[in-house]
This record gives sequence, structure tokens and C-alpha cells, in this order.
Amino acid sequence: MPSLFLICAKEPAKSRLLEEALRGLSEEGFAVAARSEQADWWELFSTATTGGLFEEKNIYVVDSPEAMGPLPSPLALQVEKKELASTVILLLYEGNVEKYIPRDVIKLATIKKPDKVPHWTSGRIEWIKGLIKKTGVKWEAGAISLLEEWIEDPEEIKSEIDKLTTLASDGLVTENLVKNLCVDEGSKAFLNLLDGLCEGKAELVVRSLARIKKESDVLPVVSGLHRRMRLAMYLADYKDKGEKKEDILSAFGAKPYQAKKALLASRIYSTKALRRFVSEMIKASCMNKRLSAGAWEVVEMALLALLNSKAGRPS
Repeated sequence: MPSLFLICAKEPAKSRLLEEALRGLSEEGFAVAARSEQADWWELFSTATTGGLFEEKNIYVVDSPEAMGPLPSPLALQVEKKELASTVILLLYEGNVEKYIPRDVIKLATIKKPDKVPHWTSGRIEWIKGLIKKTGVKWEAGAISLLEEWIEDPEEIKSEIDKLTTLASDGLVTENLVKNLCVDEGSKAFLNLLDGLCEGKAELVVRSLARIKKESDVLPVVSGLHRRMRLAMYLADYKDKGEKKEDILSAFGAKPYQAKKALLASRIYSTKALRRFVSEMIKASCMNKRLSAGAWEVVEMALLALLNSKAGRPS
């Protein structure tokens, strides 16, 4: 009698779960006997229950089982638990299977679904930490924050963790390693611009801006600079206003990586200099509607002015 193995996911999670399922079944002695895009329930069960004498532990994979419709009641009676079965029918569904498989059969089946990943930042970070813990590799806090902020898709995060685990030097994943391996070259230039400004690194800022001007529109750059440095401006001024740093970060919905860099900027630039820079970004945004070249000039001069203002400031 066959057992059902149900994968309920969309790509790219579906492919990953299929790979994991086949690897696990292979370790139990099963092997793929056939794979098809479409099938018929009756033919599928007939094939699965009439294996050859020397083919006792077979897997039959169906990629689009929705096309077969609901499992017929007579066939539902033939399904048993995987522990008892010599054949596995592995069905790759994209969503809820209750429309196709009766609940009493689902209880006998093996079901694999993607992780439910929280949408809020702290929850996503804890989820990432859980994945990292299984690898035995240590991560810098900044590396985790950057990965969470920069990559949205959970499957891509898992893939990047696998890659970083393999390439980690001395068993440690650093913030720089994530930046170098997980951020594409165009985005890396923008990230370097933001981080270089927050860290007061003039050479990195100038080099990054030169590349960005060749490849990007001015408005996204202005928006990113405004968002990051406006947070720094409020953080620089929070003590004088009697506000708590945590309240400001919460009000802005700042992610940990963004907050870390903005807090650093608030320590090396004055509130006055940051306020002037934020005003210049607003000016550049308005100017962009008439002449983008002029907006770039405003951005460049504002960056240099802010970097020069840090002279004499305690770091």
C-alpha cells in the first residue's frame, strides 16, 4: 500500500522542500521510480501498488497534482502511514491540500510546508538566529541585522546562510562578509555610501557616489540619505530634548542595522550639521523635478559639507 508525502509550497520553497524530502527518503532506502507533470489517480495508484519484485521502496513524484482533482474515496482507503508503506507518492501542491485530500488521509500523510516567518523585525531576527544556531557557526550581531534588513525573501535568506556558513573564515560570519557576498554590486555601492557617511569615511563616500551617479537615478539616493540621516539628526538631539533613544528608534520603525549606523553618525556630526544636510536632501528632491544634474550637485556638496563638519567633533 502507498503512503502520501505532501509538499505544500510555492517556488522557491517548493524546490528546497522537495530536495530535502528526497534526501530524507533516500536515507530510508527509497528511490525515485518516476516523475510526471500530470497524472491520473487510478493509474498512479495502480503503478505504485504493482512494483517489480526487486523494486520494493519506490517514490512516484507528481509536480502538478491539482490537475488530478480530489483523491477518489476508494483509493483513500488504500493509503497508509509511511512507516508501513513500501511506496511513497510524493505530491507537489502549491497551496492548501484539504481541497484535494480528505482530512483522515492527511492525518496518515507526511506534510511539509515552508516556515512561517514573522513579518516584524525582531521576530525575523529571532527566526534567523534559530537557523544560524543549527549551523554551529558564530555570527556578528551586525551581520544578522544586515542580512535581515537587506534580504526580504525567507528562502533567499536560508540560501545566503548556507553560503555564508561554508565561506565563514575562522568560523565567524562578519558584517563585512554579508555585505560583500549577499549584496549585489550596484546595491553595495549605495550601502557603502550610507555606511561611509555614517562612519565619516570620506574616501568611501566619494568613491561610492562616483559609481552610483553612473548607474542610478538621483531620487532613490536622495530618499535613502534623507531617511538615514534624519534618524541620525533626531538621535543627535535626543538628550537635549529629554527623549529616550529607544523611543526615537521605535517612532521611526528603525531596523537594528539602520539604527546602529545612524547612532554612530549622531556621535560624529552635530545636530546643526545633520539638520543642514537633511534640508539639502529636501532641496535636492525638489530640484530633481526640474533638473537631475543640479540635484546631483546638491547631493555631492551636501555630502562633502557634512563630512568636513566632523573635524573637531569627538568621535
